[in-house]
Amino acid sequence: MTDSDPKADLRRYLQTGRDALLWKLDGASEYDIRRPMTRTGTNLLGLVKHAAGVEAGYFGDCFGRPFDESLPWMEEDAEPNADMWATADESREDIVALYRRVWAHADTTIETLPLDATGEAVLPRSRADKPSELAPLKKNWPEYKDHVGHLKGRRFLFRGQDGAWRLRTSYHRRGRADLIRFLNEDIKTLHSYLMLRTKHFFKLDIPDELGAFFNLAQHHGYPTPLLDWTYSPYVAAFFAYRHVKKENARKATADETVRIHILDQMQWKRDNAQILLLLFPGINLSIGEFIAIENERMIPQQAVSTLSNVDDIESYIRSRESDDKKYLSAIDLPVAERDGVMEDLSYMGITAGSLFPGLDGTCEELRERNFSV
Repeated sequence: MTDSDPKADLRRYLQTGRDALLWKLDGASEYDIRRPMTRTGTNLLGLVKHAAGVEAGYFGDCFGRPFDESLPWMEEDAEPNADMWATADESREDIVALYRRVWAHADTTIETLPLDATGEAVLPRSRADKPSELAPLKKNWPEYKDHVGHLKGRRFLFRGQDGAWRLRTSYHRRGRADLIRFLNEDIKTLHSYLMLRTKHFFKLDIPDELGAFFNLAQHHGYPTPLLDWTYSPYVAAFFAYRHVKKENARKATADETVRIHILDQMQWKRDNAQILLLLFPGINLSIGEFIAIENERMIPQQAVSTLSNVDDIESYIRSRESDDKKYLSAIDLPVAERDGVMEDLSYMGITAGSLFPGLDGTCEELRERNFSV
């Protein structure tokens, strides 16, 4: 009986996996190796391309031996999931040859270093808790109305905030990141509790109903990976000023502002795959209009949601932009104009009572009308 060589055993298992992946290409037509097999465009040849990039990273960069060829699809500014499909100008022969060169590089790392060698990977840290880096337009209320009046209807989404913080879901703001736990624990518990209170029984295996359930929980205060938007720039303004106290607005200085984010949702949808899945292996920000089941607020609020597994949504959107293509912008409005804005919005029928049907919304609207602080 010979002594076992753990490194040789692991190396053999790795090579077996490599060979099996390339074997899948044998006899397959160009159509079959390039045919998208998922909604995100993944194809068989793309998996080989992906494996090459992963090996180059883990057996190269992590051990101080970077692979000496450029892999643009692995760069931070690459299109999401660009390593998961082969482009028209990437041939089968080129990708397979690249994968074999990566093998050789990785094998040298394995042969050179001991089995217990430690690698290091530096991952970019989230900047979600840092100040926003957007350069907002500064406008007063009449200028804002004039500006949004020239925007194409329903091309843009709007989100009002009483501060200039980065876009971030309520779920991520609370330091959560494990979406598997969120689905397996939070949603199951929420479902069991909320079904005691709703007339409709939500079937969470139906995507539209799952989205509607997320929205219901979100609108009643439970943190979710949804971020609320609206088609109405005026509804967004209401939410921007809603929690600003009247007395604080009267004492506000000229540099105190609320913020309206504007997202070019039509362009974002055209340029980025829309994947309404939480457990998605890549970075994802998708726009969804969910069914208003047991949720009277969605229609008057003209509500739209983005579903995301990204902690710092602002940075992700900006990473997809270029000098000639922008998706996200912001307008800052003076806090001091709060009372005039809220009065103007009430003439438009935009009040707490109209946006939050029920006793809470009615009382909030009457409080705004009858109290001066």
